[in-house]
Amino acid sequence: NKYALVGVLKNASWNATSTRSSLNFSGVDAYVDFTTTELDIDNDITVSFWMNPQAEEGVIMSQDWGYIGYEYGWAISLGANHHLDNNPLAVTWSSGTNTSNLNEGNVIQTPPYSISLNQWQQIVIRKQNKQIDIFINGALVTSEQLIDGSIAWPFASEKKFSLAKAMVHPDMYNSNYQ
Repeated sequence: NKYALVGVLKNASWNATSTRSSLNFSGVDAYVDFTTTELDIDNDITVSFWMNPQAEEGVIMSQDWGYIGYEYGWAISLGANHHLDNNPLAVTWSSGTNTSNLNEGNVIQTPPYSISLNQWQQIVIRKQNKQIDIFINGALVTSEQLIDGSIAWPFASEKKFSLAKAMVHPDMYNSNYQ
């Protein structure tokens, strides 16, 4: 498989039932780091997942998201992002071009309180060039355009894909992002 992902769990575990399997994150430095990726997402992407959040904010998934200086890669997160809108319990798409710092110009959020705590919800994010559509439980909640639709990384980037891996800049995001 060209797009095979080989992940390493850190403080996370599989929760398997007769009807589904899910990842359980302990909430304390818990994530999945995909050490072998062949993903080369540079524009269009559709992501679908179920989530049952226990906290108001955190990183859901990212691919080598860098947001200091020239932004690069992409991330999907839950909660406020400290740019133009500071929406609690919102789903956020962020992406960068590796040529500038677009800040809120490349951040799209759902309205505040679009997500409920302690409840399973299906999320679909569709990115087609500059267009970002975010669906929650099958309903289109947000449909907006980025300033620049391309996704790029520095030359030496490994473009690592991660689930729930914390960001490391304390001034940019709230404490649960770290």
